[in-house]
Amino acid sequence: ISTSFTTDCATGSCDISVVMDDSYGDGWNGGKINFYQNDALAGSAGLTSGNHDTATVNVCSDIPVTFSWQSGSYDTEVSYVIYDGGFTEIYNSATSGVNYSDTIDDACPTCLRPTGLMVTIIDSNMLEFSWDVADSVDGYVASFNGGAWESAAGAYSALSLSPNNSYTFSVKAVCSATDTSNPRS
Repeated sequence: ISTSFTTDCATGSCDISVVMDDSYGDGWNGGKINFYQNDALAGSAGLTSGNHDTATVNVCSDIPVTFSWQSGSYDTEVSYVIYDGGFTEIYNSATSGVNYSDTIDDACPTCLRPTGLMVTIIDSNMLEFSWDVADSVDGYVASFNGGAWESAAGAYSALSLSPNNSYTFSVKAVCSATDTSNPRS
């Protein structure tokens, strides 16, 4: 693993996580991901040996983060996933490729996604979705199959379901009137 310096941040900071893989098992052969804030290097992550590891890069919460791939040898062996400070996946090289750059506008969310999602089968036509309730949030909103977001207190029941169909459930934490988490599905 290689990481670099931490910068002073006026409004706080968080760690971006990078889960790194190499299909051959010899590291990234000089390849790495560089993270910039205000055009200054905030840190780097690279797999120096082996086939799997995780690195963190500390970034300021109030400054967008730009990341870019710095090529090494055998880039086709490389894959990685970048997570924001709330451990929401924000980039996956399996989807968009290794040689990519982008800007993350909100790398340090102040309202974290719900955890501990569970599905309980009540009967053949009803499911209950539940999650861990956090003391630090004002409440939750839930959506079923892309429908409207509705208030939910820690569980949400889906009724009148048909067998052999796929359904999507999402929940967001509400931390204040102006701050909600990214959804967890």
